[in-house]
Amino acid sequence: ALCSAIAATASKDLIKARGHKIQGIESFPIIVSNDIESISKTSDILKILDALNLTQDTKRLESRKSRSGQARLRGRSKKVGKSVLIVTKEPAKISKAISALPGVEVRGVKDLSVIDLAPGSHPIRLTVYSKSAIEEIAKIKSTHLELMVKLQ
Repeated sequence: ALCSAIAATASKDLIKARGHKIQGIESFPIIVSNDIESISKTSDILKILDALNLTQDTKRLESRKSRSGQARLRGRSKKVGKSVLIVTKEPAKISKAISALPGVEVRGVKDLSVIDLAPGSHPIRLTVYSKSAIEEIAKIKSTHLELMVKLQ
């Protein structure tokens, strides 16, 4: 299921159908250099998101209305939606920079799950991969294929 969820992040139609703003983005999946893993400042991440035309998707979450009643009393005054997911090999530094951005998340390849890629069972999520993450995913996929061949 994880491999098919990863493969689906290349589908422009699925990403658009989920409600992500992707105007001006031509190719999917979005792959960036490994330099993104060493970023630890939010201002630098914002520049990268802007260069990749992804700020439009993060701004989409700003228009959420506050809830009243019991939810508000219990500290759940706003639902924080899901925006961009960044998948890297080493997420330690970048996770510090992203923590201030609502809806934006970072995951290491080893921690990646279907829940990250298809939150709330909705089809798919706008995902950015680092080159090293793609290489790691290729290794994971190839080991599964080797096991499948041995079983047959």
